[in-house]
Amino acid sequence: MSEPIKVCFEWTADDLLMARGLHWRHICGPPYRRSLHLLSAVIAGVSIYSLFVAGPSLSPILFLVVLLYVYVGHRYGRRWFIRRAFNKRLDKNAHIEWLISSDKLCVESPQAKSELLWAAFAKVVQTRDGFLFYPIDQIFHFLPKRGFLSDADFERLTLLAKQQARKFVQMP
Repeated sequence: MSEPIKVCFEWTADDLLMARGLHWRHICGPPYRRSLHLLSAVIAGVSIYSLFVAGPSLSPILFLVVLLYVYVGHRYGRRWFIRRAFNKRLDKNAHIEWLISSDKLCVESPQAKSELLWAAFAKVVQTRDGFLFYPIDQIFHFLPKRGFLSDADFERLTLLAKQQARKFVQMP
C-alpha cells in the first residue's frame, strides 16, 4: 500500500468563498449559465430600447437596476455576507488535515476527528483549484490545491478518486 496523501491547510474565508463559487459552477453547468447570460442580455437590450423609444418608465429602469445588481452588486454583497458569517464560525482559521488512502479518508481539525470510507461520499468533483467531496448533493468538503504537499499528490488524488468515488467529475 502506498503512502497516504496528506492535505493540510488553514480554513479561511477565502477558501469558503472559493468553495461556494466552485459549487455554484458545478451545479449550474455551462449551458445553464450561458442561457442566463443570453436572457439577461435580451432583457437589457429590450429595456434600453424601451427607454429610447417610449422614454423613461419604471419597468425598464427596474429591470436594468436588477440586472446591474445581479452582475455587479451581488458579487460584493455575497462576499461581505460570507465573510461576516465566517467570522462567527467556530472553525474559522482552523488547521485542517486530511490523510487520504485507497480504503479510507481521515480528517482532523481542532473541533473534530473523523475516519470515513470512500462510500460515505456520493460524488467527488475535481477542479483546478481543489476538490469538492460531496456526502450529499448540497453539502461538500473543500480541499484546496494549496493544501497538497505537491502537484504529484494532487494528481494521485485525482487517480484515486476516479477509482474509488461513486461518481467522479472533472471541471475545466
